[in-house]
This record gives sequence, structure tokens and C-alpha cells, in this order.
Amino acid sequence: MLKSLHSSLFAIVALTLFGVHSAEAAPGFQLAEHDRVVLLGDTFFERAQRYGWLETAVQLQFPEENIQFRNLGWSGDTVFAESRGIFDPPAKGYARMLEQVRDLKPTVIMLNYGGNEAFNGPDYIDTFIKQYVKLLNDLSSTKARLVLVSPLPLLNAGPPLPNLDSHNAVRKQFVAAVQQLADDRSLYFVDMWSPIENKLDLLSSTQITEEGVHLTNFGYGIVSTIFAQTLTDKPTTAPGTDFGPSVAMLDVEELRQAIVKKNRMYFYRWRPQNVTYLFLFRKHEQGNNAQEVDDFLPIISRLEKQIFELKAKPQKATTKDL
Repeated sequence: MLKSLHSSLFAIVALTLFGVHSAEAAPGFQLAEHDRVVLLGDTFFERAQRYGWLETAVQLQFPEENIQFRNLGWSGDTVFAESRGIFDPPAKGYARMLEQVRDLKPTVIMLNYGGNEAFNGPDYIDTFIKQYVKLLNDLSSTKARLVLVSPLPLLNAGPPLPNLDSHNAVRKQFVAAVQQLADDRSLYFVDMWSPIENKLDLLSSTQITEEGVHLTNFGYGIVSTIFAQTLTDKPTTAPGTDFGPSVAMLDVEELRQAIVKKNRMYFYRWRPQNVTYLFLFRKHEQGNNAQEVDDFLPIISRLEKQIFELKAKPQKATTKDL
């Protein structure tokens, strides 16, 4: 059984779990100087900002480029924006989401949908894909490069929690549908399913998820490394392909904490806790305070400068027994 990883170590344990890419592999998706990446999707993206591993992993793949990330993930969301309506119908939440994305002027949009839709069963795939196409068409005005990210398999956490194999069989059909959509539109596809599915027995642990569904801090460390490798297809120097008693990791806690703080400041700006009073149907009471959410912008800018400086520093390698 895996032991807990101290949060100050970047979980490159995933490199030994999932093997290494060949230096001759085809180049993956590339980020460039001043790219602004918007993460749009469901719980996987929203909870990623809490731990910071996902952005840390991707940022370290591009240490010389100044790249911004904006996380618009929303737990439980679907391609219909069903979680974003708040007190309004989903259609209004969908319209607000599009406006938020366009206002950010992204150069890259990474989308992660299909996990929640899969609970509707395989008969729902056509409905899901039809709306996904509409969403992609509605985002096309941004001129951003679009990346489709597959849903992740759910992990069996053991009794008394249910076995999730039967649901994963359905979920896998949604993964195939998203991949086909990416192929049809010549979009970059990040397959998070295959590398995790191949190690389900090893990963099905309470150390990886809380209940088989939501990733823990340690789980995000592992999965984020897979995400960054799969996205960029950059070679690594991790030895071997088997999980051993000791693994190489990078100490990037200062960088990760700066990313976590930046994400929190941005979350407070775009989803303030008193949003009803500031922007929605009770704004006649406190709407005059709405301008204060922009006070987070200089804080975010300072943190992004710090993130760029930190990721450009050589990272200290260490080993840890698991």
C-alpha cells in the first residue's frame, strides 16, 4: 500500500508508475510565451486549484515561458452548464460562462467534460456530444486553441463503498465519444483514461481518492504529472517502468503554494461568496461594492510574477521511500 506523500514534494512518482516517453516521440501540445490558458470543466478542474499540482506540473514543462492560467472549473458541471445557473436556469449560467471565458481573452482553452454526463448512461452520449459541439462552436469566437481532456476512470476504494467497474464501462464509452469529437474537429486530445486504467489495481487506494471519485492531494500529484506528460509528450529521465521502493521527486512546494494562492485570489474575484448581492437579483442592496472584486487583480499579477520567477529556478531533486 502506498504511504502518504508529504505535500512539499512534487509527485513524480507517476513517472515510475506509468513509464517514460521516448525522446523521439511526436511533439505534444505546446504552450508559448504569454499564453493564457483557461480551464473549463467539472469537478476535476475545480478541485485542482485547491492543491495546485495540475498547474505546477504543466508550468514546469515550460520553465522559460510566461504562461497564465485561469481556472473556471465548476464542480458537478456539464456541457449544459447545469451547475452554473445558481438561482437562474442553466441557460443563463451557460451564457455567463461564455461571457466570462471571452472576457479573459484566452489563447488556449482546455475542456474536461463527460464525467458527470456518464451517469445518465450510454443512451445520453448523443445528447452530450451534440451540446459539446455547440459549446465548441460558441467558443470558436475566442480564436483560442482548444484541447479536449478525457474523463478519468473512477477508482475502487474497497468495501463498504460500491464496486465501480460497471460504471467505468459506461464512462469509457464517453471517453471514446470525446476522442472521436476531437478527431473530427482536429483538436488535441489528452487521454487521461488509458494510463490510469492500466494501473487501476495499484491506484485503487484511499491514498489516491477520498471515496473512489474525488482525488486527494496525493492523487492530484500523481494524476497531474500524467496530465502534463500526456499533454506535452515531453521525455523524462525517470528510470524504469515499475513502481519501486524509492522514487525521484522535485521539491517545488514554494512554487505550488504560490499557484494555490493565486488560484484562491482569482476564485474570490470571479466567484465571490456574496455573488447574489454583488451581481445577481439582490445587487440593488450591495451592488455598489461589486467594483471591489477588481482589487484582487493586482494581487493576482504579483503572484503570477512570483510564479514565473520560481518556476525558472532549478528545482531540487530528492528521493523518498513509499
